[in-house]
Amino acid sequence: MGFFYDPLLERIPVPFSSYFGGVCPFCASRIWKVLETWMHSQQDLGGPMRKRMVEVEMKRIQCENPACLVAFTPEHPLYPKGYHYTWDVIQFSLTQAHRFSQSAERIATQLAEQHQVSVDPKTIQSWVNDKSEEYFSGYFQKHSETAKQDFKAITIDGTWFNKGKALVGKKNIAQFSSVTKLADGTYLLTWWE
Repeated sequence: MGFFYDPLLERIPVPFSSYFGGVCPFCASRIWKVLETWMHSQQDLGGPMRKRMVEVEMKRIQCENPACLVAFTPEHPLYPKGYHYTWDVIQFSLTQAHRFSQSAERIATQLAEQHQVSVDPKTIQSWVNDKSEEYFSGYFQKHSETAKQDFKAITIDGTWFNKGKALVGKKNIAQFSSVTKLADGTYLLTWWE
């Protein structure tokens, strides 16, 4: 199966061996067989004049350990199963939403203009709703010294917080984005107005 060559489209192959170490995650057996193989394409951050697609080789594996016999599909951490976009595209969107208070519509425009990524604003909003906790957790681990200053956020000691649209200490209604519990027991509430 070949691809039509397009000089404005960059294809990045990701072989199965680059992210699966050959060990069953359920029993640690190294004896397994391949049940099915396919390619999964995801849009990645390209450039102003170049679109980038990642071609991830996927395999469904059957553990051959008689005590296990589980069938599973390993997942690459940067190329989540079931998504049409790489984690880099999702993370770019979350950064624009949380750190720079951009709307989903503005983020979609930025992705199209700067990275040749076509994504519906509703999809971006679903990432903000579903992936913010994971994003903040990773960001706070990586940038623990500056993370609280990097976002328009309010922290509360964890004894009580309002999970509705009216945030503690705010008189105006704010569009609520996420609640994340930090390792020190405080909660990070993030919003934009």
